[in-house]
Amino acid sequence: MTYRIIVADNSPSVQKIFELTFSDPEFELRCCRDSQELFTQLNETRPVGLILNLSLPGQDVYDLVAQLNSQSELRGLPIILVQNAFESIEEKRLSPLVFTKLVTKPFDSEMIAEIIKKALRRTEEPQTLPEDVASENPSGPPAEEPFPANPEDLAALARPIIREEIVLLERELEKRLRASLLAELKRWVEEKWRPRFRESGQNE
Repeated sequence: MTYRIIVADNSPSVQKIFELTFSDPEFELRCCRDSQELFTQLNETRPVGLILNLSLPGQDVYDLVAQLNSQSELRGLPIILVQNAFESIEEKRLSPLVFTKLVTKPFDSEMIAEIIKKALRRTEEPQTLPEDVASENPSGPPAEEPFPANPEDLAALARPIIREEIVLLERELEKRLRASLLAELKRWVEEKWRPRFRESGQNE
């Protein structure tokens, strides 16, 4: 089975990063440069994940996400919003929107991939397991209630750790992209100059 992922970002480098991240044969990556291409892709296929840049050319992205939220067939679709470096966020317009995560460039592409894969695993797992069915006479202590946590407090605690991870992962992504681009450049040079070397040798 092929799992389609849409990357709506007009940056060639971002598209390349996700081509490397979702390089497994089970994934099919479709890239969009503007909102018109995005809706064309959404009309053609139901993706398992959407990576959407807040500065995508075309329709206002806040309105675009609200429109996606209103479509029942897209309910539950993981939506990763990408914020450009130094780009301001309109919090009042963002807060009512339903999305999975907001990340800022430079970001960890592997983390985004894991979010989408985790959501995919949830949809494929059975909703209930035999051991999850409550018996009429349950034995043992009751299950503990989840610990209530304030998301803002958790975000404040995690922010320094995330910032450090982003720096490390940015270096790794740059290294991976550099290696891929060098390999492509080497292949292009060989294809362009090999025939000339052969002709030069024959002329001698």
